[in-house]
Amino acid sequence: MHNHFEKKVTQIAMIALGHILDAQHIEAVAQSMDLSRLRAQMIALGVCDAQVSDMDVAKLYFSKRCSALSPNAFFDESWYLATYPDVELAVEAQGLVSGFVHFIRHGLDSGRWPNPVLAAQGTASIQQDHETPVSILDDDTYLRINPAAAAFLAAFPCLTPLAHYNAYGRRLGYQIESRPPQQGLDDEMGVVRAAFDGEFYRRTYLVDVECDDPLAHYLNFGAALGYSPNKWFDERWYRAFYLDIQAACSEGWLPSGFFHYLYTGRSEGRLPRFNLTQALEARMPGVTSPTLLSKAEELENRLNPNHGVPQFDATAQGPATVWIVLPTLNPDIMFGGYRTVLWLVVALVKAKFKVKIVCVQDEPNLQYFLLREGSAAVRAAFSTVSVMRLTEIATSSYSAFDLFMAYSAWDLPLCARLAANTKHPLPFFLTQEYEPVFHDNGSHRALLEAIYRIPHYAIINSAMLCKYFMARGLGVFSNNDKNSVRSKYVVFEHRIMQLPRQSVAAMSSRSTRLLVIYARPEAHAARNVFEIAVLALRRLCKENFFGPEWRFEGVGALSKLPPVRLGEGHEIILREKQSETDYASMCGSMDIGLSLMYAPHPSVMPFEFATTGSLVVTNTYENRSASELVSICANIVPCELSIESVSEAIRTAAGRVSDFRGRVRNSLVPNAGGWEEIFNSKFVESTFGKALPTDTATHEEVSVIPKTRRPKPSLHGSAVREHCT
Repeated sequence: MHNHFEKKVTQIAMIALGHILDAQHIEAVAQSMDLSRLRAQMIALGVCDAQVSDMDVAKLYFSKRCSALSPNAFFDESWYLATYPDVELAVEAQGLVSGFVHFIRHGLDSGRWPNPVLAAQGTASIQQDHETPVSILDDDTYLRINPAAAAFLAAFPCLTPLAHYNAYGRRLGYQIESRPPQQGLDDEMGVVRAAFDGEFYRRTYLVDVECDDPLAHYLNFGAALGYSPNKWFDERWYRAFYLDIQAACSEGWLPSGFFHYLYTGRSEGRLPRFNLTQALEARMPGVTSPTLLSKAEELENRLNPNHGVPQFDATAQGPATVWIVLPTLNPDIMFGGYRTVLWLVVALVKAKFKVKIVCVQDEPNLQYFLLREGSAAVRAAFSTVSVMRLTEIATSSYSAFDLFMAYSAWDLPLCARLAANTKHPLPFFLTQEYEPVFHDNGSHRALLEAIYRIPHYAIINSAMLCKYFMARGLGVFSNNDKNSVRSKYVVFEHRIMQLPRQSVAAMSSRSTRLLVIYARPEAHAARNVFEIAVLALRRLCKENFFGPEWRFEGVGALSKLPPVRLGEGHEIILREKQSETDYASMCGSMDIGLSLMYAPHPSVMPFEFATTGSLVVTNTYENRSASELVSICANIVPCELSIESVSEAIRTAAGRVSDFRGRVRNSLVPNAGGWEEIFNSKFVESTFGKALPTDTATHEEVSVIPKTRRPKPSLHGSAVREHCT
């Protein structure tokens, strides 16, 4: 243990180089940093995940974005800087990393307070007989009779008990000599008497006892029996709730919990009696927070935003404008679903439609979008597009010929409201997932389920997703449309990017093996079940299944994160969201791909992985069976969403890695062509040119390709476009 600690200190010392930490204070910093506490704060900020190593936590702390955190429970960084302006100025001038570093180097020796509780207690507790420093102290006695001092030194072990007493203890009124409990009570009689309620004590405990002095009874008998001294302090509850106090009382270190509360417990923020909210918060911080109170207003604003609507101009003539309502136009958050709508805009512009984009969640920055967008075709199309905030649409107008399309289900009600005045009363809905699966069973999910029953024209991403909607009677298949307007839909298959296809020679010549994970540790990407992937890999690593030749890399993260430890020397290197070129380059030497999706849409990643000749582990769902997945590509190894099934599928895939010829032979080959072929002129004409109401059928067929040569629904191709029947 000692060697491990010394190694930790040495590592932190290396991390601290360049952060103005002289050598003599490096060990003090290492001892005083509660890495578990820092890790929890960093997770809450979204800086790292729960698997980040101690050394990476220390490294992150010394970065600019984390140095404002409080490294242990006794130190309040924000308060310290606000209380000591000289320190704040030094930190702002970057002469100091943080107030915590100053406290270790200078504040402890000069007796600066690390938090407001101790500062307030010290101001109130200074007494004449505690003001003189001492040169000799019995450490064990001092810590035994002053539990708060022991806690302080546990947080800052670089300080000795003697140094603590001289810097803090004497200002807090701490004792330095052990006295029998009764004598200690006598010495502190004034404090106890001031808080003691004799009438309460008499009514509660002395009804059948002859006693002229309730306080004397309490001091001699009641305290030991666990009696409460007044109505606002519950002795038995205090001891039961705080086991350290129960132990101290049982062993004779404390005469009562009440005594502890008066002298240290109150300043430590301990509770004097049961209060449901406070007791729960003490054990589970945040559990009583009524977060749903604000959610009601948030939902109301989302469903009925107070922004106004564009004016309807009944006299205006064509051509039609396609209004597309998007959450955001932020290029840094655009994954596969957003690529779909971008290329749909390209197709609409090419077909001579005028396009207006309304951004709901933020102020769109078209200049930044064009700067970050890699496709020249997309940039060219968006240079002709009108982009506005949701709050700006009230100053616009629309005609009876205009079309409205929602990217997110949340915006379908708005599109339906506006489309109702037009010749095309069905709003379009770019349906790329069943969005209620993004939410727990609560108001958000219930409202989204209801929104899907609004009559609309669905542009459905993948035959598999269409199959899910049909089987469950969702969306356009809900039979909820009792009006004359009949629902329509069209299905397209997402573009499958052809990654570098490996050769037998390339596969067999490598001395290392690579497993690539679609790794999305962000909360909004929970459906990619990152945790299950990690736990399955850890199980295999614990069994020493992977040899030293195996490397693990994750793609898709939105920030630079430390490696995820798997055990036995293995770790996942998490790569930030990459350009298509960098992504293709990394996947060019992949042996196993792991991509999970706990949602109806099958995702694009497993099939893109399969184009490289790698084995691909992905999960089944109620609308995609194991046999269906294997029929698309024999290199796919299906699994269920459990740690056992995922780990077994990885084991199976690893067993097939050396079948290089089979891997090459079974590589997925998507159809040639890209988004231009998927959203070609026939698709645009059939979808947007014939979206008029009809009474002939509940689901009118909208076929882009004549029936005689319509391809079989499949994820092999990037250009399957058909009505799903």
